[in-house]
Amino acid sequence: MTLIVSIKTDDFIVMAADGMAYTRPQAGAATPYETQKLHVANVSWIIGFARWAGIEVQHQELESQIEKGVMDFDSDVRIGGPAYLEALRTLLKKSGGKSEQSVVRLAGFDRNGNPHVYEVVFPDGQLYPAANASACGVPAAATAQWIINLLFACCHSPDDYRDLALFTISQIAKIELTVGDMKKGYRLSSCVLRAGVPPEIKPCDISCTLARTDECEDMLCSAFTNFLSHR
Repeated sequence: MTLIVSIKTDDFIVMAADGMAYTRPQAGAATPYETQKLHVANVSWIIGFARWAGIEVQHQELESQIEKGVMDFDSDVRIGGPAYLEALRTLLKKSGGKSEQSVVRLAGFDRNGNPHVYEVVFPDGQLYPAANASACGVPAAATAQWIINLLFACCHSPDDYRDLALFTISQIAKIELTVGDMKKGYRLSSCVLRAGVPPEIKPCDISCTLARTDECEDMLCSAFTNFLSHR
């Protein structure tokens, strides 16, 4: 399934996702496997896929066409982004994946350095701007949104927002079986995207990220315990 979190500020965009997908056998049980759900798109953007992971094949095909000069998209994500997503949709339908549902989130900057995040549900959904801080992909995305809204005001730096995104995913993995749990070996990945800077997607170190998220959870429990003691 996958949970994707994106947080947009005036200067940067944070995106994060879990790292688990499932095989789709014709018979028998689906098997989970580790994979990276965030990818570079059109050199300077970040794209993430939730639900059906097969669309990554069409993404690779589209990126290959860009490298060969067969396809070309404006680097301004307001202009090139919608065209890129429509090209990806066309490749998906040509491949026969017309009935598979994928949530696609695309992040980038316009030529004035303003950040934009778009979301579309393939195969037939319409493109729309994602909220400044939001989650998508799994049924528990609404719970993820609640965590983000609760803690958003505590964040001030890119690392703060990145930790919020990773913490949110780690909590949802405890209640949503289709979100990869770091304690089962599925690494999260994240990116802090800035205008004019090549995107770098970083798979998280599991032990360090678990230590950070566990510390955050302990501090939240401690704060609530302290609150109850002051009745």
